[in-house]
Amino acid sequence: MPWRLTIVGMVLIPVLFWLIFQGLPFLSSKLSYIAFVCVKILLRCECEMTQYIRVKKHYSPPAIIYILSDSLAAIGRAFDNTSKYFSEFASSMKKRWYPPKRLLVIIGIIVPLIWYVRPSIGTNSTSKFLRSGEIWWYSLEGWILSGKWKPSATSYAPEEFIWTYFSTINNHQYLEAWNLTTANFKNNKRLMPNGYADYLSFWKNDVERTNVLQAKLVSKNMTGATIDVNWQYFTKKNRSSPNIEAVRFFLVWDVKTTRWLINNTKKL
Repeated sequence: MPWRLTIVGMVLIPVLFWLIFQGLPFLSSKLSYIAFVCVKILLRCECEMTQYIRVKKHYSPPAIIYILSDSLAAIGRAFDNTSKYFSEFASSMKKRWYPPKRLLVIIGIIVPLIWYVRPSIGTNSTSKFLRSGEIWWYSLEGWILSGKWKPSATSYAPEEFIWTYFSTINNHQYLEAWNLTTANFKNNKRLMPNGYADYLSFWKNDVERTNVLQAKLVSKNMTGATIDVNWQYFTKKNRSSPNIEAVRFFLVWDVKTTRWLINNTKKL
């Protein structure tokens, strides 16, 4: 994905520069000229009407007619000047509208860099902004290929799901965190003989807070992902000395809710 996005970005930058310095000025010039012609037609109609009143009716038109005429003339001059300005601007930029080459080089470096450091920046406003851009990109690809604007498993990084999961627990949203697991996980009698009661007891009564140290992607496909997570948690009995664990998370992609779910875990 980063290389496809890089190529698209390097193509769109020249297109954007062309639109700003050639396409939009040309369009603005033509639209302003059309508006100028329309105003001239209205002025011509007004002139014919006032002349008919003077010749046939033998009295001067009301003052409002002259005010309207002056207003139309001013509007016409404004459209004419606008048309000439944009036309001259487009002509002056005709041979130098293209972007500087260094900008294309910067895009080619920055886009892959942002893509690869994105999973390690945690859950903050920057991460959410990058995540929304990534989801939009993948949704666009899906729309182009299938005609459906719907995120797929490739839209959401499993690493960031791990950050979100532990952030949900830190916010004491235990039921919401529980719903980020599959039925297979919920029915795991080895981990939780009493199901949600044991899950809630551990996270609510025993754990004070958690902290993800590292979330490393092991494998990923359209249906599942494997993440190695190094994390620490502080218990309510010992809030100063953290317990550190390395756990492998096995995730599955839920098509109905379009999100990752925890299917199983294994201590490393």
